[in-house]
Amino acid sequence: MPYIYVLFGTGFPTPRFSSTVKYGNPGSELQNVMSFDRYTFGLSRCDRQRTEAYVLNRYELMSFLDPKQFVIYAFGDYAVVMKIAPRFMENSPLVPHS
Repeated sequence: MPYIYVLFGTGFPTPRFSSTVKYGNPGSELQNVMSFDRYTFGLSRCDRQRTEAYVLNRYELMSFLDPKQFVIYAFGDYAVVMKIAPRFMENSPLVPHS
């Protein structure tokens, strides 16, 4: 239930969560949160054209290893992957240069 970390870690307002949440199994005893507000859970549900940042398990990193497109910050079993905006790619200290 990774959505719980977002709710408590950010202090996300409960009324806003309630009004924007989408469940994968509505009405089930333990509902699976697919998304709320600007957060989407599950890599397969992310729109790669619109998503700017991801929080992933290490085993999900393989499709993000292009240093011209993504910057990866690894910590333990997880990583934050951020898309590099084309206008910031040149001379960026975050982008590896050859």
